Amino acid sequence: MKMKLLILMLIVSLFGVCLVACGDSLNGESAVKKYLKDNGFKNCKIEGNLVEEDSNQYWNIYDEENDISFNLLQKNSPGGPYASSLIYDNYDSKLAEKNINEFPAHDGVEIITDDIWSEAPIFKFEFESLEEYEAKTEIIKECAKYLAGLKADAEITISPVYMSERAKMYKDNSVGDIYSTLESARRCSCSEIENGGIFNEIKQNYFNLGYYYHFSEIEDEMKDSDKDKFWSNEYNHYCVAVYRSGDPNDKNNKDFDVYKDICCDGAAVTFGNLYKLLVEEGFDVEGNVEDFTVQGVKGQVCHFSYENVGDGKNTTYYLVDDEQVASDINYFSIDCNTINDLFGLTIRSHVE
Repeated sequence: MKMKLLILMLIVSLFGVCLVACGDSLNGESAVKKYLKDNGFKNCKIEGNLVEEDSNQYWNIYDEENDISFNLLQKNSPGGPYASSLIYDNYDSKLAEKNINEFPAHDGVEIITDDIWSEAPIFKFEFESLEEYEAKTEIIKECAKYLAGLKADAEITISPVYMSERAKMYKDNSVGDIYSTLESARRCSCSEIENGGIFNEIKQNYFNLGYYYHFSEIEDEMKDSDKDKFWSNEYNHYCVAVYRSGDPNDKNNKDFDVYKDICCDGAAVTFGNLYKLLVEEGFDVEGNVEDFTVQGVKGQVCHFSYENVGDGKNTTYYLVDDEQVASDINYFSIDCNTINDLFGLTIRSHVE
């Protein structure tokens, strides 16, 4: 029943001539009837007129056969030559709304059906540990099984929210999008929910986040196989190489040592990986992987902590001789060139 029409309107100017590519729209009842027919809707009738909401439009539709009121929607994205329109329906969301009281018990999982612009019901849940995550995914599986019994090709949207003590602190201090990969909503079919693939993907993102930064509350929950997956080609994380001489950008330079359990993505490492690197390189490091102090090659006292956030000046930072220095790249990361300046180490990402 689902068919998305992506309509791209390109305006091309060539020798003073404008060419406009236009697509379908829902401005007429004939277009609505065509969408309903093409997507397998039967015994449906249009109720009322086209409704305008900001730059978007929708029609109210009634499925007489199944007694479901739903909407046929057109979301428009103004953008000059890159304007686009998306035409879709929210039948699955309204089907769930009608039967919401019949769903299996779902304590701790909120089922959101009142967002008119959402194609599918949104299953939103918070978790702060792997155990809680897995318990709530089992609840969602039961709910998805029930919805699939009403409509075989039904879809739902999974919306996880990580809410550990650390996550709360980061979100309170505007560092919340550090969890964006983990928490992004995902729409999938009920059959995908049943086979568990989507939940395995989210769980691995959870592990990847914890291992990338070395957040102890997540890393302690990981098995060796989870760490192996972090290093797999699927996730494109690279280990660090420390060059002992020569130009690190010279492909023929083989004078380096590789630490296969220390991550260096692109041109930077996180504080946690820096801790592991400095320990391996023989620096006198005081503290632990999440909060440590070490002396630089010029006698500087450097302090790195995952609690250095939200002071109103820098989102995340480290200290050099008690002076704040903004994290070079992204959150809690330090540039390879800065590492060379502070600790005399020439490092790069290493690809086997």
